[in-house]
Amino acid sequence: MKTRIVKRSVVITGSGKCAREIGNFNGDRTNEPCGRRAFLLVLVMLVIALASLATLSFSRSMLISNESSQISSHQLQARMCAESGVQSARLLLSYTPDQRLANGGTWMNPQFQARNVVSSPFPERRGNFSVIAPSFDQSGSYNDIRYG
Repeated sequence: MKTRIVKRSVVITGSGKCAREIGNFNGDRTNEPCGRRAFLLVLVMLVIALASLATLSFSRSMLISNESSQISSHQLQARMCAESGVQSARLLLSYTPDQRLANGGTWMNPQFQARNVVSSPFPERRGNFSVIAPSFDQSGSYNDIRYG
């Protein structure tokens, strides 16, 4: 029986945690190279940064969509309050002259001043309408506004 003696030479390069073995005859590496681990760290940090930016972009988009839908609903509510004022004036004008006088008339009628259409405990959510017209003085110039 022949005995074979194999010399193993191991050279360690680097120092500390980044040291690696060169010349391991088993074919497996015990330590990964330091550069590969650093690349993976940078890659993971880049992916996290991109995911954070995507999340920020999505949340801003949702906030802008929410604000635009609120603005649209407030515009629609204002339009409907104005339409209520128009319909109220049309109703008064559809009456006979005697019925119009019984309901306050068409000149300085307080029924057309700040009529509440949408009531709410919050002042910014209330909906009112007023029907106004210019008021003239004795000489025919604009004096003030009148309701009705």
